[in-house]
Amino acid sequence: MYLDDGFGTHSDINSCTDIAAQVKQDLIDSGFVPKVEKSMWSPSKTLIYLGYFIDTDKAILSIPVDRLSKLFDTIIQVEQSLRNLGKVYVRTVASVIGQIISMSYVIGNVAYIMTKYLSIDVMSACSWKSYIELSVQSKEQLIFWKKNIKCINFKHFVSDFSCHTIVYSDASGTGYGGFTVENPKNIAHEVEWIPRAENEIADYISRIIDTDDWGVAVHVFEYLDSLWGPHEIDWFASDHNHRLPVFYSRYWNVHSMGIDAFTVNWQGINGWYVPPVCLLLKVLMYMQQCNAYVTVILPLWRSANYWPFLCPKGDRFIDQVFRNDITELPNDLDSYLAIIPDLLAQSKSDNTVKKYYYGFLRWKKWAEINHISDVDILPTKPLYLALYLASLVQFSATSSPVCDAFYSIKWAHSIIGADSPTDSQLVKCVFEGAKRKLGSQIKKKEPITPELLQAMYDKLFCVEKSFSQRTICACILGYAGFMRVSELLNLRYFDINFKSSHISIFIEKSKTDIYRDGNWLIIAKTGTTLCPVRNLELYMQWSGIQSDSNLFGMYIDMVVSIKKAFV
Repeated sequence: MYLDDGFGTHSDINSCTDIAAQVKQDLIDSGFVPKVEKSMWSPSKTLIYLGYFIDTDKAILSIPVDRLSKLFDTIIQVEQSLRNLGKVYVRTVASVIGQIISMSYVIGNVAYIMTKYLSIDVMSACSWKSYIELSVQSKEQLIFWKKNIKCINFKHFVSDFSCHTIVYSDASGTGYGGFTVENPKNIAHEVEWIPRAENEIADYISRIIDTDDWGVAVHVFEYLDSLWGPHEIDWFASDHNHRLPVFYSRYWNVHSMGIDAFTVNWQGINGWYVPPVCLLLKVLMYMQQCNAYVTVILPLWRSANYWPFLCPKGDRFIDQVFRNDITELPNDLDSYLAIIPDLLAQSKSDNTVKKYYYGFLRWKKWAEINHISDVDILPTKPLYLALYLASLVQFSATSSPVCDAFYSIKWAHSIIGADSPTDSQLVKCVFEGAKRKLGSQIKKKEPITPELLQAMYDKLFCVEKSFSQRTICACILGYAGFMRVSELLNLRYFDINFKSSHISIFIEKSKTDIYRDGNWLIIAKTGTTLCPVRNLELYMQWSGIQSDSNLFGMYIDMVVSIKKAFV
């Protein structure tokens, strides 16, 4: 049994001497025999240990002279072989690389960087017994080590914490850049290379891959610009795909006017829009709120979430359902045909019509895939509908898709006046079984309490800060008047009448007001910090809302702001 390679330190020389003597005696008492020529029992400030020279007085770690001499001798052998033969034994080059890499603990990552081409040449050898020719870059690396190894042969093993500034930099084939963090007190210069995988801060922007970055060809833009232009701003673009001199981008670009198009009011600007597909619904909603005049390019995806917003009344539903009857329709009645879709859309709320219509289209697509004939799609047979519901059960986590399908098909049959298969006992039993199988516990939301409102108010209220006051006002008004978010977003300046003791709010359109008669809502003053009347007055005063403006509807993030207010 052997014990090898160990040393101890102490700040006091006398204590260090005593400890060394004690360790030596303990080893002897344990049956070990210290080897005199390899042992040093007297305290010293310098020591060669595991191939490194340690100087505790200067706090420096370095490569011993004998190792440096061996490296120089090996490099000279390589150079002589190149001069005499034009090639060199591959093992000799590998020896140079190995010696340099073994010094990396002292000289740092430059050992790996400046042996890269030497390693490439070694890897090109067919065997360890062969000769290789060195590239120009490899020869330059040999010269580098001969000139610089002594200059970089040191490493401080005591950290200097006096430097308070770190510089992050990065470069490519076309440019370079960097930035500093923290404030400098003292300046120290120490270069450290780190692998690309760990260089997360400096490389952050260059690693961003915008998978939603797309555009249209120049000739397509020029054609559409000739029809509906001239366009003024390209709202969603970048340096490499913008079609107009003025454009907004997702990230900072050299020529970009800004980095977030949603921070600007689009009204009054003939804009060119080629937005990311994931933002299309948000873009369309913001267009509507800004009353913007636009040219927007989007995919023809009828199953996408933005399609119902574009076609809320469906497209060509009447043609699909009544195509045989339409063929036989007298020409004099054609003009009335276009009115029917609008009346059908008004028979229920807009969202309900969208939901039912696209639920019917999903059924139609499934039927066509499974080779059900057109005549059996609408009206359909109870067995086909039962099979469709059963297929939905297999791929659904909740009963919602099954319910949507059931009521969508029931709605479609009611429109054409046909007997609905949903009245069949077979379909009813399958429907009930699906709801039982996919049913889950309902998690009721906690109610908003005055205490929560007060906490929200204390958190957000700030004098003359209209953005925070907007959220406060919306929450308190909604609470006091039992208002839906849609009702809040549709409120306009002239819908509100201020009285000495209360305010009257006219609700033009509501989910429960199916015939659009409109209703007046009365909210009284309370005289507290949560008074809805007082908070509304402050909001209107600080925001400078005009008489024809929406109170909250111009802000697409209104719903998000309300939710965040209670977090």
